[in-house]
Amino acid sequence: MTMRERLTNSLVCAFVALIAGGITLAVAAPKARGVMIAMLIIAAIAFVTVLVLKIVLSKQKDRIKILSYAGAAVVFAVAIFSVLIVNLGNQSMYHPHVDEEETAKLAEIAEKHTLGIEVEEVKTAGGIYSGWRYKATGKSASAKRPVLLYFCGNGETASRAVLRFIENEQWKKIAPGCDVICFDYPGYGKSTGVPREKSMKAMAAEAYKYASDLETTSGVIVMGYSIGTGIAVYTASQAETAPAGLILLAPYNSGYDLYNNALNIFHGPVKLLASYRMPVYKYAGKVKCPTLIVASDADEVVPIASSRKLFSEFSSANTDFVTVEGKLHNDLPVVEKVTSRAGEFVKSVT
Repeated sequence: MTMRERLTNSLVCAFVALIAGGITLAVAAPKARGVMIAMLIIAAIAFVTVLVLKIVLSKQKDRIKILSYAGAAVVFAVAIFSVLIVNLGNQSMYHPHVDEEETAKLAEIAEKHTLGIEVEEVKTAGGIYSGWRYKATGKSASAKRPVLLYFCGNGETASRAVLRFIENEQWKKIAPGCDVICFDYPGYGKSTGVPREKSMKAMAAEAYKYASDLETTSGVIVMGYSIGTGIAVYTASQAETAPAGLILLAPYNSGYDLYNNALNIFHGPVKLLASYRMPVYKYAGKVKCPTLIVASDADEVVPIASSRKLFSEFSSANTDFVTVEGKLHNDLPVVEKVTSRAGEFVKSVT
């Protein structure tokens, strides 16, 4: 058997093994199907490329053959690296899921009519956005009142967030006398679609319009936590009618800060591999309403330096920055200092 035949057989075996492995992984791990399909496509193109190079370069000098194969190897290595980074970035940035227990609990409360809990759904050409509305207690059905429109963190759903406003003693302090509305991001809860920057912005615009157009709405306060702060700033900056106020818990200056805090490689050309780029700083200067920013000096997910950079983009006369000491990212929202300050802010703008 000649060297060429051995090489060809090796390539065929490697390609078959890759296909078999890809099918096995796709069955065992459904979330990996996208990346496996991309990898198989790359492998197929690489296989064909090598066969073509063998034919084209059959009469060329060894140096030309080596350079050609090396160049092809670099191209495909870059392609594989890009696919892996994009996939890992998406997996770290988005966590679409359904909180079954919280959803069932809210549905039960809604059926009993003991609290003003309603399932809300907005149908658009881009998909269906589903969420919840928790009506202000002690208000008549037709009474005018403010609405707190909340945008979740990437590990939250609308069900979990709204239930926190109902059950958590700290969060009850934030929006007394307000309706609370929260929609799931695309792919989360019962909302359709795929969570990406563009789809999340579209959802946010529809959510704000929905909250503003309610007959009982006297004003809208926009609140965001973690990844939701970028969506909140974008919404406040784009709204035809400015919100009454904006609350940001653990905000970031741009999506790149979130990526680089987890894996510090998103610089230069690699920045093109980030699917959630969200230039929050560009929208901050367009926000006209009073703004409250809260950040922790011990936040391991959103560095406080990123929050401070964003703060510098707002009108300082219209924005307060509150620092919390020693609290991790997931602990920040339920700190008494945070919820009390947020509650005071809501009262001041309504």
